[in-house]
Amino acid sequence: MSMVEDKDLVLTIPTRAARLKAKNPNLVFLPPPFEIPEIELNMAWSGLLHQNPAHRWFRRTVAEVAQKY
Repeated sequence: MSMVEDKDLVLTIPTRAARLKAKNPNLVFLPPPFEIPEIELNMAWSGLLHQNPAHRWFRRTVAEVAQKY
C-alpha cells in the first residue's frame, strides 16, 4: 500500500488488507462504486509432489490457515 501513499493513484484491495492501514492519514478509503465478487483461491502443484510428505504438510497447513480467514 505504500506505493499509493502521497500519490494520485487508486488501489483496489480486500477489506481486511485495507483495515491494516485504516488509520493512515495519507490514505482515503472509499467503498467501490460497484459490487466486487469474492475471490476464489486455489492451489496448484506438480503431480510429482502430490505424495511428497513435506509438500503434503505444506498444502494442508496453507489450507488450514486459509479456512480461518
